Amino acid sequence: MVVTLHSDQMAAAGFQLSARFDDGAPAGTLAPVDARVAVVDSTGVPYVQHAPGGTIPETSELARWTVEWVAPASGGRVVFHAAANSANGDNSPFGDLIYTTERTVAAPGN
Repeated sequence: MVVTLHSDQMAAAGFQLSARFDDGAPAGTLAPVDARVAVVDSTGVPYVQHAPGGTIPETSELARWTVEWVAPASGGRVVFHAAANSANGDNSPFGDLIYTTERTVAAPGN
């Protein structure tokens, strides 16, 4: 899957994404496709995020990260939570924008 962020005047960008069942348990496996993405598991729920080398946008209005998700064999609905940051590069919180979204899909066999 591809996480895409469109925002005006990005000097830097970042994201985090998780895949969980309705009860909060991890759903499937997330893996980086390249060095721009890393897997993190600090809470018992693995998620993917930008790696240190993955914060430079493709253009001043577009950032993308590619992630592999292997779906669980069964288990119910899977909820993807994603957050992304469009930063203006001035090293302050002013002018930075945070975006969030969620998408729900049915796991195989449901």
